[in-house]
Amino acid sequence: MAVLEPDVSAAVDLDPFRSDRHRPVERFRMPGERSTAPRPPVAGLPPSMRLTGTVVYPSGGGAALLEGGGQGTRLVRVGERVGELTLREVGRGQAVFVSSSGNRVVIRVHKEGR
Repeated sequence: MAVLEPDVSAAVDLDPFRSDRHRPVERFRMPGERSTAPRPPVAGLPPSMRLTGTVVYPSGGGAALLEGGGQGTRLVRVGERVGELTLREVGRGQAVFVSSSGNRVVIRVHKEGR
């Protein structure tokens, strides 16, 4: 049996794949690296709402099929608003919304099991 170097032994003892490990509160920074200020959250669809389909018109534009959010299923056309977001573009399987502050939010079609 080979003798492990002390640094390797420490890493093996910590077992990075054990089930009781959790993500750290802050990302790792090198010594002396400054902390970056937290980004303000970007508005998104209400958590209970999801994109279930898209319609892309041959002449341009399109619509997004949204489900949930206490409103049942809803067809949103380019230019229409959903809460704080305005639907800007529709592509195959995705919709691009823009917040009032100009942040782009790309939402992809929800697929079962993902």
